[in-house]
Amino acid sequence: MNKFDKIIKDIKSVKIQGATHIALAGMHAYLLKHDKNSVKKILNTRPTEPLLQTAISILESVPEKDKINYANTIKKYIEKSEKKIADFGSRLIKNHFTVFIHCHSTTVMEVLKRAKKQSKHFTVYISTAHPLYQGKLSAKELAKHKIHVVMISDLTVETFVDKADIVFFGADAIINKGIINKIGTSIIAKEAHEKKIPVYCTSISWKYTKKIPKIEIRDPKELFNEKSKYISEINPAFDFTDKKFITEIITEFGIEKYDKFLKRMR
Repeated sequence: MNKFDKIIKDIKSVKIQGATHIALAGMHAYLLKHDKNSVKKILNTRPTEPLLQTAISILESVPEKDKINYANTIKKYIEKSEKKIADFGSRLIKNHFTVFIHCHSTTVMEVLKRAKKQSKHFTVYISTAHPLYQGKLSAKELAKHKIHVVMISDLTVETFVDKADIVFFGADAIINKGIINKIGTSIIAKEAHEKKIPVYCTSISWKYTKKIPKIEIRDPKELFNEKSKYISEINPAFDFTDKKFITEIITEFGIEKYDKFLKRMR
């Protein structure tokens, strides 16, 4: 298997996770091969990821001789943005806080690691994110940085959100009415909002889109891998969280109310 096909396979199989890593991998694939059919393959790996779509759209718009330089510029912008988000987000974490997170988000990971570098002591509750258990990926990454983690099952969210001082989650897409993110995000945000626990979405602004992405339905075999004419499966990868449940959004521009961010992007 050539490098291009391997990247496509790794993105589609969720071996490559997190919108940032997906965008960077997609650009790598693009530089390897960007005829019309190849570009379509890249975009179709994650049609719900505006960051990937934006990055490829920019590369498509520039002359061939400039594509590598533009790819490097985009990569630097993403990395610089994540550092800014980490700086802003880490300020919200106080000593001995309990932080609640869901699934795996590159920006959330950077916020937590930055807070640890600031010698803050805190505990992170992580839901498993069924059925692929991306929460385990977050737990392992944080443990490497000596951050105390408590893993919980998705079904215990209502019980354990009570323990949180603050909730962080990333975004696969930012739209005018709210956030599209890993399935289960909406329940967590609603529970936290009801219990007056602040909820923050961390995301690079390039995930904003005026189009409403279609919710990706993943392989039903992730749920049930046996054949029966009496059993069917539905496996949505994402859900929608209304902006009214989000205290503030953290982007490279700072920490601000959702509507203020929208005015910036329009």
